[in-house]
Amino acid sequence: MYAINPPISLLRYLLVFRVNSSLVRLPRCLSMELSLVLGAMIAERLPTHEARRWRKALALWDGYEGEFLGLPACDSSAQKASRTSVVPDVAWPIEAALYVYPSKLTYGRGEPILWELKLMGESADHGLFLELILPTMEEAGSTMDTHWNRPNRLWGHFDIDAVYVARGLQWEPLVQEGRLNLRYRPTPTQWAEGQHVAGVPERSFNRLIWLTPFAFAPHVAKPNLRELMEATEARLHQLTPGRRTKPDDVGEVFADAACSWQEALEEADEVSVPSCKLKRPPKYWPGNWIGSQQFSEIPPALVPVLNLAAILHIGRYTHFGCGTFMLTG
Repeated sequence: MYAINPPISLLRYLLVFRVNSSLVRLPRCLSMELSLVLGAMIAERLPTHEARRWRKALALWDGYEGEFLGLPACDSSAQKASRTSVVPDVAWPIEAALYVYPSKLTYGRGEPILWELKLMGESADHGLFLELILPTMEEAGSTMDTHWNRPNRLWGHFDIDAVYVARGLQWEPLVQEGRLNLRYRPTPTQWAEGQHVAGVPERSFNRLIWLTPFAFAPHVAKPNLRELMEATEARLHQLTPGRRTKPDDVGEVFADAACSWQEALEEADEVSVPSCKLKRPPKYWPGNWIGSQQFSEIPPALVPVLNLAAILHIGRYTHFGCGTFMLTG
């Protein structure tokens, strides 16, 4: 059995935006709009040499035909004709995942919108959040700039009601009723507290429900358990550059391993996928598939590995929150 022994630095922030206008309609994929708008506003705040990386990332949006990209109303017909509906593989120049909790698309005054910002690896810096990201969110909530503030859109029409930081399975308050606790200093490893698992899980799992769309290699449409493990391995390599050179070294992420990483992969090979109910995500969503998968049974020793994968997100478009799931029996 594995227990999480995290070399992964991660700060998880749960944000509560409270609508302060009579009507707000969200795009189908809010995480994409969060990335674009907040990223553009962050770039405006930074000195020229620091903003260069952000503007380079933002340039990848050029040519994308989405629901809302803050595009000028005077676009020429040639510009419109050159756009594409293929979601660009855009990410901030820091390691961050923006995961919006599944909910409705229309909100009235006083209703909360919940989403999670995950800062990972070298970007798991609470100072970065306090000094740059949080002030940008505050600006976004009250902006009068008509480039972003438009009728029934989110920008300029919300307050940051609360912010919480994960400590294990609990959420600790950082902002309550709009008031920031400057004395609270989360560490980049507290997210894993209490998640150490020993022995056999109290329940068995054989079903995986994708909470967001996922996209793996082009030939992987219905991933089996081994492919999920390999996607987790790739994600761990991404978040710990230079620290792992061999596949079996990934086992260092887990303490009390009952078997090597290679043995775990071989165990995953024995698990069949008798049922797969996957479909294409809605238009303007990143990723290729969403739905659920039924396995013969997930070996108990692999459950913590998959739980870690769900927290870190796997596959492509992780910046937009893609590649997370829940396990059920």
